[in-house]
Amino acid sequence: MKELGITVIASIVSLSERGKELASLARSVTYAGADAIKLTCLYNLVYLPDQLKIVRSNSDLPIFAKI
Repeated sequence: MKELGITVIASIVSLSERGKELASLARSVTYAGADAIKLTCLYNLVYLPDQLKIVRSNSDLPIFAKI
């Protein structure tokens, strides 16, 4: 996609309240070459800060939060 000049935003969704799977997902999309990550919070927004910390600690890509 990069050779076509297309920005890739990888969308990841937490499947649990604590977001345990987010670390692996963030690393995977970063390694795959995404330009940014969109994190969707499906649960109570009280979990969003912790979920964002998990993603940030596993990727240096820009992060967008969808609530």
